Amino acid sequence: MPDPFKFELVSPERLLVSADVEQVLVPGAEGDMTVLAHHAPVLSTLRPGLLEIGFPGGKSQRFFIRAGFAEVNPAGLTVLAETAIDLDDLRPTSWLRPFGMPRMTSPTPLTTARTVPRPSSTICARSRRPSTSRLPRRAELSRAHPPEEARTPRRAPYRRLV
Repeated sequence: MPDPFKFELVSPERLLVSADVEQVLVPGAEGDMTVLAHHAPVLSTLRPGLLEIGFPGGKSQRFFIRAGFAEVNPAGLTVLAETAIDLDDLRPTSWLRPFGMPRMTSPTPLTTARTVPRPSSTICARSRRPSTSRLPRRAELSRAHPPEEARTPRRAPYRRLV
């Protein structure tokens, strides 16, 4: 069981989380990093992504982070986020309500209709039989695109002037 350390998540509006945690997965600008207790000091910028906090006892909480900074020091980890949204508070259709969009309860015809044929149902243009691939066959390629030697005329070799 990892040692707990002090973690703070701060947005411009308020302090979102201030607690002792076991680990935090941070979306750094150069890649995700997991911070545990006694981590080496780091100062990093954040990219848009998920910040996952692991609390003692196995509980976890996830936030969407838009941008910001993460500072790891001996006292703990501090994340200064430009925007931080708790994923538990985020509902799939909650952002539609301010725009007057209705809640979709049944699938629409667009989501149930298949608009793209399966690769096994395509028909080869030359042989008129079902093809498993949309790419032309090797024989069709050689007819459509002759070899390089046939397309460009050969030049006479250069003579050296001495």
